[in-house]
Amino acid sequence: MRYLRYCLLVAVAGSLLISCSKKKEEAARLEQEVLNQESSLVIQEDSASVDTSMVEQLDVAAVPEEELSPSTPEMPRRPAGDGFTVQVASCEDGAYARHLVEVFTNRGYEPFVSEISIDGQLYHRVRVGMFDSFNEASQLKRELEDKYTIVPWIDLVSQ
Repeated sequence: MRYLRYCLLVAVAGSLLISCSKKKEEAARLEQEVLNQESSLVIQEDSASVDTSMVEQLDVAAVPEEELSPSTPEMPRRPAGDGFTVQVASCEDGAYARHLVEVFTNRGYEPFVSEISIDGQLYHRVRVGMFDSFNEASQLKRELEDKYTIVPWIDLVSQ
């Protein structure tokens, strides 16, 4: 009888773990779909506004090589002053942080990046807004939670 209860308990625990894993995968898939839809809308808007009659022929051979190589754009830095901010991500990869800044900028927010080194590892913290009150930051946090499948948090920053 104990063996049967043990087997039943293991089966229930296993099914719960599998269902939680599937929900996380589904949430990640949905977020990726939303991001793909947003980026396709931006591409469509950009391509619709291009006037091909205004495009000039560019002689690539005449352009110096340093101008052809892609440059890394400077990430937006923290606004001056003290207050509360909403952090949406912290990542080791600077390119991914730049991607998130672009995503949240396209969504109508004003993100910025602050960097911190922990145990020799550099982290890029993607944050949105600088607010005087915790309540203002809380409103943005709730908005981001409702619109997107992220778990932002509020941080107090001072110079």
